[in-house]
Amino acid sequence: MIRSLLLLCCTALLLAASDILILNSYSSTFDWTKKQVDAMIRILENSGEDIEISVEYMDTKQIKPTAEYKRRLFEFYRYKYGDNEPEIIIVTDDNAMNFVLEFKQQLFPDARVVFSGVNNMSLKQQLQEMGIVGVYERMSPKQNAVFAKIVDPDVETIYLIGDDSVTYGALEKLFKQNLSIIEDLRFVYVSDENIEKVTRKLQDAQPNSMAMLVMVASFRNAQGEFVPMKKAIAQIANSFNGPIISTADAFIDNDKVIGGHCVYGAKQGREAAKLALDVLRGKKVQSVYKSPNVYILDHTQLERFGVNAERLQLENPMIINKPRSFYKKYKYYLWFVAGVMVLLLLFLLLIARKNYQLKQVLENFTASLNATLNAVIIYGENRRIVYANDAARELFGYDTRELEQMQVDALIPKSSSMTVENHIRQKSSETYSANMLRQNGEEFEALIRGKNIRLQNREVRITSVIDISELKAKEKQLQAEKERFQLAIDGSNDGLWDWDITTDEVYFSPRWKAMLGYEESEIGTQLDEWRKRVHPDDLKQTLKDVAAHIDGKSTIYENIHRVRHKQGHWVWILDRGKAKYDENGMATRMVGFHTDITRQKELEESLESKVAEQLEDIRTKDQLLQQQSKLAAMGEMIGAIAHQWRQPLNVLNLSIEMLEDDYADGLIDEVFIRRFVDKQTSIIAKMSKTIDDFRNFFRIDKDRDFFSVKEAVESAINIQEAQLQHHEISIDIAGEDFELYGFKSEFEQVVLNLLANAKDALVENRKEGRLISVWLKDHCLYVEDNGGGIQEYIRERIFEPYFTTKEEGQGTGMGLYMSKMIIEGNMKGRLEVQSEGKKTGFSLCFSKEFIDI
Repeated sequence: MIRSLLLLCCTALLLAASDILILNSYSSTFDWTKKQVDAMIRILENSGEDIEISVEYMDTKQIKPTAEYKRRLFEFYRYKYGDNEPEIIIVTDDNAMNFVLEFKQQLFPDARVVFSGVNNMSLKQQLQEMGIVGVYERMSPKQNAVFAKIVDPDVETIYLIGDDSVTYGALEKLFKQNLSIIEDLRFVYVSDENIEKVTRKLQDAQPNSMAMLVMVASFRNAQGEFVPMKKAIAQIANSFNGPIISTADAFIDNDKVIGGHCVYGAKQGREAAKLALDVLRGKKVQSVYKSPNVYILDHTQLERFGVNAERLQLENPMIINKPRSFYKKYKYYLWFVAGVMVLLLLFLLLIARKNYQLKQVLENFTASLNATLNAVIIYGENRRIVYANDAARELFGYDTRELEQMQVDALIPKSSSMTVENHIRQKSSETYSANMLRQNGEEFEALIRGKNIRLQNREVRITSVIDISELKAKEKQLQAEKERFQLAIDGSNDGLWDWDITTDEVYFSPRWKAMLGYEESEIGTQLDEWRKRVHPDDLKQTLKDVAAHIDGKSTIYENIHRVRHKQGHWVWILDRGKAKYDENGMATRMVGFHTDITRQKELEESLESKVAEQLEDIRTKDQLLQQQSKLAAMGEMIGAIAHQWRQPLNVLNLSIEMLEDDYADGLIDEVFIRRFVDKQTSIIAKMSKTIDDFRNFFRIDKDRDFFSVKEAVESAINIQEAQLQHHEISIDIAGEDFELYGFKSEFEQVVLNLLANAKDALVENRKEGRLISVWLKDHCLYVEDNGGGIQEYIRERIFEPYFTTKEEGQGTGMGLYMSKMIIEGNMKGRLEVQSEGKKTGFSLCFSKEFIDI
């Protein structure tokens, strides 16, 4: 019996017609999915089409979509729909989309696919190639961060909560990318598959913080059991004291969730169903790339945190749990009262017999008629005015008594009498324009509409009059502005283009064509007329810039490229434009201008050539000036070498003089000779290194390279070592070494100049305790001495060329000037001087450009 029933059920499934199959990633108990499906079914059922709808739920929140689970679903769907393939499959969310991509060819080879709520934008190209369209889903990180600051301007930290699912992983990348530019908020990502771990982290949340629900549909407890989303949100709310922002309408289900800029399942479902109907009807459709997100605010929960939802000034928010207004609470009573009032008003109109009675009845309308901006007059068959509202009296310039004793003809000038009379005679209710007459005799153009009604067997005509003279004047002004704009375009000598993106047709203005040497009839209206004339080297970047603007990555499109002239040469074009978008965020039109900048380009190239020549000349002069500065210091350097060599030469001389005595004393043997040779070789090597340092100092580097700052400083100190020792000057080096990119010899020249100046100051101003401190810190080099400081008036001029405080013949005044040129001109650094008390310090700091290449 059971087998027979099972066979009967299977047969019924095989025979069931399924024109459209809705395949859902999750279960029908998931609120998000339910809203999508309900919205789809309403659209499909109300479309007027003969549609059979089937719905399937993959339930991949509770059951992970493993390969085995997907294989079993595949077998079930093949058994169920194998002989009755649907015409269209609507998939909701990513797991169903991935399932269809994997098994469509085996399951539904001929079915068209439409998707709703897909997050994975990396599938865009593949879906386009397969002809699959739908509605993409993108959460709004930046909008929700701004929403947090609007709700609480003092908020400092936002905790972004996720369930560590594959979907959350993709969303976390999106959030980090979008929120990286927001500097006044700190974002903490709290995600784990285990809900208890997430709640423990939230218990230590910082003050002035909010939480944001990113993806909370796949949590599990410590035993690995699935936790329903409502229960998971409740646990999160119990662990976090502050407001909680939602990024999806399905998450707004707790007394601490205040809402946010949400992805909206019902709206996605409606849009996807409309696309499916268009596909079914054979229409050409495109995917909806702009996620249909909306602000959803929980009025009650915002009030708990002291925020009025209506005062947030957000764009078209959807406010839920809003207290019912007086009208909503008592609307049935109000309708009853209004109905009674309407019946009473009709009764009064029915008993009106004469003009006096009609006037008494019409007075009941005074308040409403006076509230309108339109002038309203009522007159009977004898054409005598029986009522005029305040707007009519103001428009025509009469007081109440005057107007209500007049014939309507007194308001109609001769120029319009025929037109108005025809409408009155024909009892026309059409809207028309004609001139009317004020009390002062002034005519004005008016928009008129009248209607004849019967009251107590008496016919009256109610006429509305609107003064459109100002509107007509504005129309004339607009026409003048349009003509002025056209003259401006013609006078600007620019070429106008107008591209219909949906059809690829383009309007090219006559000036646009003439710019390239063509007559009006020689260029068609297709985009390829422009594209085939663009220089091959420029076309790729130009199309890339156009696409970037259409995708919303730039506020305006701007590009410079070459276009072939009719005579064969190239014309440089400055191309600018702006796109227009439809309600789905798709670009439909783009308008812009071409400006011929060939002459400017030629001038720029000529100027660049001249600038390059001047820069090379300046560089040569700078090198000569630096070399002259080095040569100016050569005398002092030679003195330094003399000091450097004097001691080792004395040691060599003494050792040679004592050699004869050592021989006489019988001290010379093989060991003695080896020690003697080693010692003298060491002395000679030190002298040789001094010569190398001296030679390197005067060498001009031709190429930039990386070099150690500490090694360059030690090389400069080695040149000055003997003089520093001779004058009993101590020198300390400290700090962490770093590398620079530049000319090492130029840098050594600067350091040597600073050491020489410090030495001179110490010798002149201090008898003992002479000290030079050198330290490296944070990509800066500091050189400081305790030689007495520098007076302020000297500090102000210390880097001027030819300025020196030394006696005549002892200084050129070029050392610090050249040092500043080298550091700030060639190495993009800063050379500054500080003097406090008895100390003087120089700092050399460098930008990232010359540290990390």
